[in-house]
Amino acid sequence: MGGYHCYKSCLITLGALYTSTYVGFKVLKYMKGKQTKINREDQECRIALAPFIIAEQERLYLKQLRKNREYEQNLMGDVVGWKIGHWFDYPVYHNPRGLWCDPDVNEFYAHVADCDKDLRRKVRNRYS
Repeated sequence: MGGYHCYKSCLITLGALYTSTYVGFKVLKYMKGKQTKINREDQECRIALAPFIIAEQERLYLKQLRKNREYEQNLMGDVVGWKIGHWFDYPVYHNPRGLWCDPDVNEFYAHVADCDKDLRRKVRNRYS
């Protein structure tokens, strides 16, 4: 060997390093393209399902309003002169223009416990 450093083993190691780096980048590029296609498909599914999810949310909203109305009817059924949906003989939900007006959040959750109301409104109390 004559005191010289063996360059043959270094070249093999260096070639293996470059080859593995090249293969790694090719695999990374392939997987990134595959993940992009999956993400695009997921986004298209979310866009396609959005009207159904919104319709279900609105259906549950109207269902809760109906429950509130029935609860008011049961609660105030014995009061003489009480009309459902009226406040001092003035219709609360009457809208002459025919536009939908959402009730106040406190009216919507009037017959729900405060802890459930906060959970549904996504409010967290730090100290509980």
